[in-house]
Amino acid sequence: MKIYHAHELLKHLADSDTELSVSEINDIFGVNVRFKNCQDTQFSIDELLSFLSQRGKIIISQTGISVVKDKICKH
Repeated sequence: MKIYHAHELLKHLADSDTELSVSEINDIFGVNVRFKNCQDTQFSIDELLSFLSQRGKIIISQTGISVVKDKICKH
């Protein structure tokens, strides 16, 4: 199973001209993947989106998911 760092998802969201849906994120990364954060905790896409939303790094709306660019860590 492929594991991506959460920063890769945040970069895709930051580089996108539009909000992305979960379906579009699955098209980019695949369905059977995991994501990890800086502490090496692994997440499904739904778990990661919840984690990032709780920390104010993304906004989830009816029209899609967007990133809060000034909340992205720079390490």
